[in-house]
Amino acid sequence: MLAVLIFDQLNDVVYLRCDHKFVRHVRLMAASQGLLDQAEVDLDEVVQLDPNIVVQLFSPLVTSQRIMATQFNNPYTSVSCQDGTTIVFQEYAGYLFVGVGNQEESHLQRVVSITIRVVQLIVGPCVTMLKRSEEKSALLDSLLEAWQRLYAQEQSYLVEAVERLVVNAELSAASIKALAAVVDTLRPAQDLTPRHALFFVRNKLLALYSSRNASELTASDLLFLNLLVASSQVKDRQSYTDTNTTTNTKDDDGDDDKTSGPIQTVEEDGDGQEKHQDDGIEIDSSDSGEFFSIPNTPALTRNTMHKQDGNGVGDGDDDGGGGSSGLRGQVLLLKTETCRLTPHLVHLHTLSEGLALVIVSEVNRTQLSVQLMAMLTCVEELAEGSSGGGSSRGRVLLEACDTALKKTHDLARRLPKGRVYDRVEKSLQQVQYRWEGVKRSGIDEWVKSGGCSEDVPSRVDASLTSLIESIRSSWRAACLMVAPNSGMALVEAAVATATTRMADYCHFLEVKALRNMTLGCRSALSISKYLEDFPGLVHFLYVDRSAHQLTAPTLLPVGGGEEDGPATPTRALTLARVWSMVEFARSHLSKGHLSLMWKDTTFSYAYFLWFEDGSSNPMKPEPLDEMALEGLPLPGILCQDFYRTLAARAFPGMDPSRVRAYELFCVHLGLATSPCVLEHTRRLAATIWEVAGPMEANPADLL
Repeated sequence: MLAVLIFDQLNDVVYLRCDHKFVRHVRLMAASQGLLDQAEVDLDEVVQLDPNIVVQLFSPLVTSQRIMATQFNNPYTSVSCQDGTTIVFQEYAGYLFVGVGNQEESHLQRVVSITIRVVQLIVGPCVTMLKRSEEKSALLDSLLEAWQRLYAQEQSYLVEAVERLVVNAELSAASIKALAAVVDTLRPAQDLTPRHALFFVRNKLLALYSSRNASELTASDLLFLNLLVASSQVKDRQSYTDTNTTTNTKDDDGDDDKTSGPIQTVEEDGDGQEKHQDDGIEIDSSDSGEFFSIPNTPALTRNTMHKQDGNGVGDGDDDGGGGSSGLRGQVLLLKTETCRLTPHLVHLHTLSEGLALVIVSEVNRTQLSVQLMAMLTCVEELAEGSSGGGSSRGRVLLEACDTALKKTHDLARRLPKGRVYDRVEKSLQQVQYRWEGVKRSGIDEWVKSGGCSEDVPSRVDASLTSLIESIRSSWRAACLMVAPNSGMALVEAAVATATTRMADYCHFLEVKALRNMTLGCRSALSISKYLEDFPGLVHFLYVDRSAHQLTAPTLLPVGGGEEDGPATPTRALTLARVWSMVEFARSHLSKGHLSLMWKDTTFSYAYFLWFEDGSSNPMKPEPLDEMALEGLPLPGILCQDFYRTLAARAFPGMDPSRVRAYELFCVHLGLATSPCVLEHTRRLAATIWEVAGPMEANPADLL
């Protein structure tokens, strides 16, 4: 059983994603409390949940959580029930994220953390958009579905590191040249600045090209971009299946045919913006059963939207840019050195089976996002009454708000005239009006008195709350109201260029990605020769945590290779064993254990995490006590960079960016001795570059 729920400040459900077991469980709970008839519970074909029932069942727990957080500053992290159900809590932007399931608490926390990170990626602080925009809700569904599938199948998502496709220098150079041509083609685009172009081949990064002065793409954003590719490819296959199975069904016939994806409708809101709505429960396939999202609003028609499928929020002047060619555009908020929520327009296109092109262009509204987010942060701190410096800190926050608002007005005037400009100006006028209302509410007197959360005047609290909503609305108009088909003609030309240049390599790359590096594959002379020096080694995962790059042999499925006979140790190493090894090592890593070895009946396992300086000299960390370990994020990088945080605490007073961290997981046959494992570990870490190439190599060097 697994479910993720998002509650707003009024305890209403903003978003719900759940499986069959959760639906059944909630309906049984509702029947036991008289909210449903038992006859309705026994209907197996009922798969949707009434949002009102969900609110009634969860409101006491959500209210209790909010009271513990606001009045006692001691919120729950989890609740364990007698039937084995675990409930975990996290908060973001004033919204409560709740995970419910029978899994371990650490896994549920990871699921909720991933959900928060994806929400930041697609809507930033405007979480309520998930309730109003069916398109954004469906995008969140597809990304979470893709993460769940890849987390259960791909080693790169298990350890949260980018896996490079190992190819020769000639092919690498050809790929980089193709990507450089793509970026050059997009340079004349207006209101967009092309920053990066990437090739993904079956969830592995083939090549990355960045324009000059571009902010470096973080490893976590690379993994999220691949999630977008994986989810779109699944959507393409579902759309193809639906097209073949419903050729005789009209889009607007109003019947009740089942579909494998959401049926979207479109209407105009008060500002002329398109709003998308579902016709019912979205059904997704997953490893633990089908998942559903409750309908946010009643559907008006059965018109299927083809143009808007998979695109970001438009400005009302464009048709969405989806088209029939498979080229998609999506507005994503990536992390850069300038702003943690930098608007980017991401275009993706599948060149062939498994080979995908991703183009990342920065929307020229980054500074608007910086100033609006700065003001939002200051106002939220004032509203929480948590300005620890008393009246002096409060005055600093008020001055920062004034400065950010003035800069925002100046930046907004530079936008091209049009509907977006009008909307941003209108929303900023509302922010200005609300800000003047805050000043008239008596906030100066409250700040002078020390301004603490226990005695926030009701008038001040109400004015700050309305200001927060206005700032979010203005940020949304400035950063999310981007036409996904901006510069579409140039994008199509860039895609055509990449298709032509990579046509001769597509088939080879598809086959190569299936067996990037395999221990049992004797056709790859480099890895075969390399592994002859490591007798007894069955599998390994080597991660350079400075760049978060993974080097590991491909795990072949059972029956997946002729070279691996039924009795070979490689075939005995199942996905479950590798996943169990990583989770076991992570549980000890969270307790401060940086190296450990253990065995089961078949294999010997080893895990090591070590640190080096810029000259590859080993560094000895400070002892990690309970205080140093407290508050560490979950191991990984998708939610937060665990390793950077750990380095900061293990080497206090030193810049974490100057500390290099490395991880190594090894699996040996059970007969391998500890000295043998240690010797292999040292040699493997020292020579892995012979197979994978130098981790720090610049792709431009290949030219």
